[in-house]
Amino acid sequence: MKKDTIMAEWRKVAKACALGDGHISQQEVKILREVILVDGHISKSEYDFLLEIKAE
Repeated sequence: MKKDTIMAEWRKVAKACALGDGHISQQEVKILREVILVDGHISKSEYDFLLEIKAE
């Protein structure tokens, strides 16, 4: 499996988990912050992921 395919699958799973009930809970926000800000900045792909979630 290619790296791009793995990344695409990860995004699909993460979106399904975060939006499974139609909204993002406070606990899910906390988890997203911890995971995305672990290195102290938001990468382009992380930013795009957040925009995708917001749009849905």
